[in-house]
Amino acid sequence: MVKIVKFGVCVLNDSVNSFEDVIEVFQAVFGWDITQAANCANIIHHKGEYTVKKVDSRPVAMFIAKSLKSKGLSVKVVTDNNETI
Repeated sequence: MVKIVKFGVCVLNDSVNSFEDVIEVFQAVFGWDITQAANCANIIHHKGEYTVKKVDSRPVAMFIAKSLKSKGLSVKVVTDNNETI
């Protein structure tokens, strides 16, 4: 059986972006409503990081990470084995 590796796009809490900035980025990049965006921003704020998206493709994960980084967020891509790429 072939195991499919999932890739997670993890957003990190930082001292640069405000809560409102993070919400606006999530709305712009993912098209999320304010409730979903605020819930994720809140988790990041309290836990220090949160995997906001899981995908089956490394190139897709890297594209999403690049999109978030271009908006100023701190991001890392991790595998489902918790290895940072």
